[in-house]
Amino acid sequence: MSAKSSFRRAASVALLWALALCALPVGVLARGALRVGEEQSPGTLNPMFPDDMYVVRATELLFDGLVGFNLANQAAEPRLAASWTLAPNGQDVTFQLDARATFHDGQSVTSDDVVFTVDAMRAALPWFREVVVSAKATDPHTVTIELLRRRESAAHALEDLTFKILPRHAFPDGKVMPAGAFSQEPIGTGPFKFAQRPGNAIELIRFDGRVPAAPRLDSILLLSSPDPKRHKDAVKTNNLGLLVRVQPKDVKELRAVKALRVFDYVALDWWYIGHNHRGKHTGKKEFRRGLTAALNLDALREAHLGDGATISGPWAAEDLRNPHAVPAPTQDTQAALQFFADAGYTFDATTRTLNDKKGNPVTLTMVVQPPLGAHEGLYTDLTAQLAEVGIALDVVKPPDLPSWAAQVRSGKEYDVVLGRWRPTPGDYLRGLFHSGGAENWLGYKNPQVDKKLDDLARSTSAAQYLKSLRELSILLWDDQPYTFLWSLKAYSAFNRQHYENLERIHPFHYFSHVDDWDQVGGGKP
Repeated sequence: MSAKSSFRRAASVALLWALALCALPVGVLARGALRVGEEQSPGTLNPMFPDDMYVVRATELLFDGLVGFNLANQAAEPRLAASWTLAPNGQDVTFQLDARATFHDGQSVTSDDVVFTVDAMRAALPWFREVVVSAKATDPHTVTIELLRRRESAAHALEDLTFKILPRHAFPDGKVMPAGAFSQEPIGTGPFKFAQRPGNAIELIRFDGRVPAAPRLDSILLLSSPDPKRHKDAVKTNNLGLLVRVQPKDVKELRAVKALRVFDYVALDWWYIGHNHRGKHTGKKEFRRGLTAALNLDALREAHLGDGATISGPWAAEDLRNPHAVPAPTQDTQAALQFFADAGYTFDATTRTLNDKKGNPVTLTMVVQPPLGAHEGLYTDLTAQLAEVGIALDVVKPPDLPSWAAQVRSGKEYDVVLGRWRPTPGDYLRGLFHSGGAENWLGYKNPQVDKKLDDLARSTSAAQYLKSLRELSILLWDDQPYTFLWSLKAYSAFNRQHYENLERIHPFHYFSHVDDWDQVGGGKP
């Protein structure tokens, strides 16, 4: 491709991005691409470092793993691996790779790529080291992965092996980093391959060489904007074919548009208030329990976030891993004041302030994870509820995720964190709540919780695992390292006059079943 034609192509996609989110008539837009609206552009396109759901969704289009999962029954299906067997020891899974599989640049997928990926993930990701011991190649298309813990069945073992395969030849120095050329222009094996990234747009085109089959759609354009109104207007006028996240307040309006289908699904992420365990207030168990008891979580969610469920632990309400061992919290102001009193605080009914032992009124600083900072009404009502038990709240909104993460990790200048957790594959509970956990940024330490997490890691049967999980849930509820808030019902909208099957999604990875998506009648919108 000449420099002039490359420039024209980049300019046309950049123009498309600008026009699509300005809701101009569809006639001025390039035809044939499914235009997908997202709130934020992914910071990386490397599937090893899924910092947020935008990365997870984008990399699902670009990369495949060894297996996929059937939408109807969640049974494992071939992807890069044509077959697999679990050894009698319950730990060694041997995969026979599909000899036809290639990366987007035409190079064959071999067992060396699988070994390279496993080694890179073990080096970079603590949670993965708690799942996988090693990978060994027998021949170019046979590889055995050793799990840390015994599994009862192949289906159970495969749940831990959903990672995407990286091309060894793309990393000549053997180092896989979150940033760098590969993270911006990746080479995968998935249904679509990277074309270009002008501004906040990402253009992906169909990978015809994909095994076991290529997708039906020709191309996808991922278009990002933090402005929900712009997204709403764009999908109403067919300048977006799919809007991934519809704001709950816009559902009724969009359902009234004949051309659109709005559907809901249960997202597996969950919201929380994380307590800084180094803090002078939130380091006390009774204070944390008082704060949880002070909040009317159902009222906050219903007023500002829409449908969903209040949760009692680190699982979405519909997550199959949720043991449902303890009930969701309910507001109890008198219980909250008693918890505060047990922690050494005094509530002054005249000034309506909660005071510490020195008589100083309590003010908490809350750091909000981007992009949750847009919910102004939520913070207003949260502040009002805490004021009922005498606590003042200062809300801090860092400009981006790296700034937020740096402040949280520092343990300084904040008391609580408002965030949304996206569960990772494997044992994310250990990372969050073990005293040595990689994601335990809040400094939480509880020897009983550590022991129960160790018991989980040693579980060899589903019954033993569930028993330990229920006991862990009860411990976490009693100690309140976080105030667990909600899991929310999510909504998407697509143009059903031009596309079909777009409601076939995975609640976590979203694009896992993009192979089924198509244009109505095979035509172009």
